[in-house]
Amino acid sequence: GSMKVRDFILPVLCIVVVAVFYPIQIVGNSMFPTLKDGEIGICTRISNISRFDIVVVNQDGKKIIKRVIGLPNETIEYKDNQLYINNSLVKDSKKVGFTKDFKVKLGSDEYFCMGDNREHSLDSRKYGAYSRKQIMGEKIL
Repeated sequence: GSMKVRDFILPVLCIVVVAVFYPIQIVGNSMFPTLKDGEIGICTRISNISRFDIVVVNQDGKKIIKRVIGLPNETIEYKDNQLYINNSLVKDSKKVGFTKDFKVKLGSDEYFCMGDNREHSLDSRKYGAYSRKQIMGEKIL
């Protein structure tokens, strides 16, 4: 028999859903208490990135979840456990624990990402800023 339009709808819909959303398992406590170890989240692949978004980053082939702190071309500084963006104080209400002092100038395609659980997170402080293409998606649930 001939193929009907509806025969195409479901497979195409599945592909679209898989292309835009994907599940990810949270491993470890670097985002505690926002995200807990073993939780499953749903991510979207495409979106523009804003400060304090939770994103999925490709770190040497591993998917890690961090929060965006710094955006391209910004200077990010932590001083006395306070966040400064381009020398202006910005409230970082998501962090847990103490953030040691540092200062970083980001390039035109660089995002500075940190775990919320600052004392137990391997993030841009260790690995450097992430490029846009390393940021695979945004966590929405």
